[in-house]
Amino acid sequence: MPFATPSWDLALFRLANGTWRTPLLDVLMPAVSGMALWLLLAVVAGGFLWLRRRSGPQGAALLPERPLWRRVAAVLLLAGLAAGVTDATCNVIKGQAGRLRPMQALAGVHMVDEGAWSITPPDFVPTAVKGSSFVSSHAANSMAVCLVIMLAVPLLRPWLLPVPLLVGWSRLYLGKHYPSDILAGWVVGLVMGYLAWRVWRYCMHHVLHEDACVRAGGGHG
Repeated sequence: MPFATPSWDLALFRLANGTWRTPLLDVLMPAVSGMALWLLLAVVAGGFLWLRRRSGPQGAALLPERPLWRRVAAVLLLAGLAAGVTDATCNVIKGQAGRLRPMQALAGVHMVDEGAWSITPPDFVPTAVKGSSFVSSHAANSMAVCLVIMLAVPLLRPWLLPVPLLVGWSRLYLGKHYPSDILAGWVVGLVMGYLAWRVWRYCMHHVLHEDACVRAGGGHG
């Protein structure tokens, strides 16, 4: 279906993709966008090392009584599940919306083509009829993963809050998405990440409760 781009959406995109460009960002933004997962993992790993020094064996809302390596594994598993559900949701929305990416629809868009920066020509004419711009999976996945980790390990929040913002900005900078794609992706990520967290907490509560009952029963047997 046709997907109209509001004037505010286009204006903000032009600022992020054109006006605010710098040589340094030309180097950094492709790396942020292409290595978003590794960026998240590096932040989580570094945060856990810092957390261990600051708070000792405690400090995580997820399995706080378990050894550190088990808490790290549990958090990463939860993050992976949240990302998988979020990505699947985004794919459904993309298929229904069919919005063309800016680099498929507009003239004067800066983008990376085969590892080098290029710009769509002034006489650019769109040829694609359907795209996958709305919503941004990168924005949604980064938000979902960061949310569940921040809920699981509150002390990591200062480390993680900037990550979805950087990822979203990088997608504008690369000409992949409009701001509305990013905002909608963040909303999807927040919703799916929170749902994943609640389901996980519910399951863990029952598993740990049953485990405690088994241990208690064994002790009295």
